[in-house]
Amino acid sequence: MGMRIATGTPDPRDDDVDPRDDDAALEDLARFDPTAAELVRLELKSGLSIPEIATRLGISSRTVERNLHAAREWMRARLAGG
Repeated sequence: MGMRIATGTPDPRDDDVDPRDDDAALEDLARFDPTAAELVRLELKSGLSIPEIATRLGISSRTVERNLHAAREWMRARLAGG
């Protein structure tokens, strides 16, 4: 189930999109924004938490949250045909 980053509560909008199911969308994201794609890979493929990603990349947890949210929205639009 997806999570609404700002509150940590379930976000039902995320139930219809699972970025793990569409590697092509992730590759498109990598061409558009390589950093955002790396965040998605670290979270979904490596299973790292937001604080772990932040520590690994030397950025704040809030920056990770903000960028992951934007990446999820981009992928949601891509998977919806936008």
